[in-house]
Amino acid sequence: MNIDSIKFTDPPVHHQFPLLYENLGLPEVSSFIEQKYEFDFTVGKTKRKGYGTIRKYKGSGLYKVQLTGKINRIRAKKA
Repeated sequence: MNIDSIKFTDPPVHHQFPLLYENLGLPEVSSFIEQKYEFDFTVGKTKRKGYGTIRKYKGSGLYKVQLTGKINRIRAKKA
């Protein structure tokens, strides 16, 4: 699989939680910035499009990248 291009589709969204929750160390209640993207990729000779989100947690600087749609018909090559 080769990724051919990546494009951000929406402006970043800021999610701010109160400081009371920030100090718990739980990613679910930590402030973050999230942005949606789409990407084009090639598997063999077939070109496809995928979608996802990337999230950066403000306090820790960690990133979380998710694919939000299914990527169908990718199979291992038979030996």
